[in-house]
Amino acid sequence: MQVRIIYVLWALLFLFPITALAQESALTGGSEEPQKETPAADKNSTVDSNKKQGEKSDDWSDIIELLLNPTPLITALYVVFIIVLLILGGLQQIRRNKERTLALNAWATENGFEYLPTQDDELLTKMQVFPLFNKGQNRRMINVIKTKTDNVKMTFFEYSYIVSTGGGGYGGSSRRSTLGFEYAVVAFEHNSLNLPKFILRPEGMLDRLGEAIGWDGSRDIDFDQHPEFSKSFVLNGEDEPAIRNFFDREKLDFFAQRKETCIEAGHSFLIYVRPFPGILKPEQIGDFFNEGYSVYTALDVQSSKVLPPSLESRGGVPPLPTSRQSDTPLAEASTLTGELNHLSPELVSVLELCALYLVALDEEFSPIEQTWVDEKFGPGSADRFIKLMPTMDWENCFNDIYNQLLRLNPADQHYMKTQASVLFQELMESDGLEGIEQERLIGLMRYISESLGQA
Repeated sequence: MQVRIIYVLWALLFLFPITALAQESALTGGSEEPQKETPAADKNSTVDSNKKQGEKSDDWSDIIELLLNPTPLITALYVVFIIVLLILGGLQQIRRNKERTLALNAWATENGFEYLPTQDDELLTKMQVFPLFNKGQNRRMINVIKTKTDNVKMTFFEYSYIVSTGGGGYGGSSRRSTLGFEYAVVAFEHNSLNLPKFILRPEGMLDRLGEAIGWDGSRDIDFDQHPEFSKSFVLNGEDEPAIRNFFDREKLDFFAQRKETCIEAGHSFLIYVRPFPGILKPEQIGDFFNEGYSVYTALDVQSSKVLPPSLESRGGVPPLPTSRQSDTPLAEASTLTGELNHLSPELVSVLELCALYLVALDEEFSPIEQTWVDEKFGPGSADRFIKLMPTMDWENCFNDIYNQLLRLNPADQHYMKTQASVLFQELMESDGLEGIEQERLIGLMRYISESLGQA
């Protein structure tokens, strides 16, 4: 409704002086010059035509003159119209911001995150260890979304600042201009992190030009053994030996495939940054969370995850094992506090083991997947999964699944045959299901079905 009103006001803004001039022309006969006598009959048509064209030209000249040199009344109306437009535009922006705040809050609540529409002063103070948060003036943090996991503190927010230029010119000139900068940021904090302090950003044309002329305003650390990484990024920091030691071949390969990555790191902090791409929808923030988390896991040198072998590496579905007694249930009866607490501890244990296998396959136990695990198996389950991943005996993972399946009672075995696939599908789709993940899920369910066929 407000948009329509603005359009109407704009139309009136330009039509009013034209209407006023038309009324003035009507009162004066369409021209300020006195009427001349009608010429002879044989010259009437030519003279009348020229006269009409002249009158039209005079009218348009008067309109242009009135627009360029408006009367005090029209000037006042211009000012009123502009004020009304600014007010309506401001109200419209307030309405849009309120709608986005409600949408972000709903999305955060649905995914188990905490949402703050305004600035987190404590977090902003911590972020000042990074150069990005010491630039410019009017620094502002809004739309803060935090995770509730104890394993790693992950926070999304939108950050902006302005830089003033000019002023103090010749002849006492004080003309100034301002530039605004906006970013989307995901910040990670974990005490287990021990990162050297560095900045990694895409290399641009000015950076290449600076290297060509020998200017090294920010020392770029290149790797001769990985020219693709070196030509794609500017990497700098104070402790070059530590940074070179930290960026091993695996990390260089990782970033060479993600050429738009921009991060700043130091000790237990990491921020994943993107120049603000416009208004992000809630689902796009979820994708941004996952992008940042993939970078975090690639740099988390303390995790040292040992990943399970994929079904493809085993030639498809693994063969059914002989009986073993070395498996240990993941769940205890006293700890069943999630949505699946109505199931038996034995059934929950095998469900946890299958879920652990599935989330570890893509090397990214994302925040959304962690929230899903905590909701289904109880608070703290995601942290328990993360601690188990490096110590899991993945070579015997399917043996453990097999043995636990055979010990289930008939009702629990029926659940695994008929309902487990829906549960696992929901887990895989929680942060976006890729084709390879679907194939592995199908392979796992086929393995479960064949195992239960021998029960």
